[in-house]
Amino acid sequence: MKTYDNFYREASTYDLILRRYKERGEQYSDPNFYPTFKVPETKFTFDPINHVWNRVDKFYKGSLYENISTNAIQQGCIGDCYFVSALARIASQKNLVEMLFDPRSDVKCGAVIVYLYAFGRRTPILIDTFLPYKRGTRVQIFSHPSDVKFSPWFCLVEKAYAKLCGSFSNIINGTFPRAIYSIFGYFPINKESSDIKGSVFEKLLKWQRKGAVVGTHISLAGTKATVNEIKDNGLVANHAYNVLKARVAEGKNFICLRNPWGDHHEWLGDWSDTSELWTESLKKTLGVEVGDNGTFWMIEKDFLYYFSCFQTALPLNPEWHFKSFQTTLMPGPHDGRRVFDPLAKVEERDQFAFKIDGETAAKVYIRIERRGSKKYKDSASFQLLLAEAGGRRITSTNHSTMITATVSLYSDITGFTFPMDNTI
Repeated sequence: MKTYDNFYREASTYDLILRRYKERGEQYSDPNFYPTFKVPETKFTFDPINHVWNRVDKFYKGSLYENISTNAIQQGCIGDCYFVSALARIASQKNLVEMLFDPRSDVKCGAVIVYLYAFGRRTPILIDTFLPYKRGTRVQIFSHPSDVKFSPWFCLVEKAYAKLCGSFSNIINGTFPRAIYSIFGYFPINKESSDIKGSVFEKLLKWQRKGAVVGTHISLAGTKATVNEIKDNGLVANHAYNVLKARVAEGKNFICLRNPWGDHHEWLGDWSDTSELWTESLKKTLGVEVGDNGTFWMIEKDFLYYFSCFQTALPLNPEWHFKSFQTTLMPGPHDGRRVFDPLAKVEERDQFAFKIDGETAAKVYIRIERRGSKKYKDSASFQLLLAEAGGRRITSTNHSTMITATVSLYSDITGFTFPMDNTI
């Protein structure tokens, strides 16, 4: 498994790459990733007959920061809707797109540096500019612009993310919080509508004011809708949607969403693109754009009827105090036991202590990032035990203040808040 130092050393060669292009016209080819180095894939196979690798600027001649549009982003043939949804959120703010790339990045030299969050910090990922296309077309097989006039910046970010994770297979079926952390470094929160106190719409407005990135999906276990209702109205179950806006207009509460497929798979009910309920003045007020672009509006009652799961990510408050710890978990004879089982041997586990000074209560946010070896991916989940122990090592699970958090096999990033008044 690669470490931060591995990626940093690769990225430190960028000046040399730029110089070789300037002096010799030599374009960079990444010796450690596609297409030069073919990493093992478990969920996807490149077809040399139908797929071909082309430089990103073969068809797009403009700057990466020109012609950027949320509606231009379309998901490709792999199941990374959670990541493409997160990228679509960035496209509404050009400055966020620019922040993802090293300011020296020049696609003409054949390489760019993309900054993603990993290993608890902002990590530079060096990639070349080759992307896989359907042979004989201008269409990339992974995420791609809806038209060649739009910037393919997000295609390069997707490739960098795949390199960070080890392969394209490893970015299939992820979670929205994982994507937002990787892109922004924000902290994730998962909420069911039933867990939200008060109005869900007011909570969306509050998240919006705080600059949060919000995703949602239709859970068959939590939705009020039937499978046929979901299909008949153009929606997709267990699929990530981006919540772009929450707006109040003419006394009504509206939510704007986007399907990362970026096509005609949109809401077909009331207040959809073709609904007769729209007036020209209301369209103008909300900035409604009609088209098969994956973006659509819903009224609050319909939105809450179908969607019940929310994944939001909030920016880190610059006034927060931050501390990072790292450890390596290895297989052992006490694995597979609950923390309350004496045979779990919690006293032998790695422990980290922190103290909150002052007499006022504080809220601690704990974020856990896992960068595990894929050879040990069957290790499934692990648990974190947080206990008030007066600064002493935890030797038992008999503590008055205690909380456990599980990091599952399916999530590389998780987090929770813990209100406290004392020393942990």
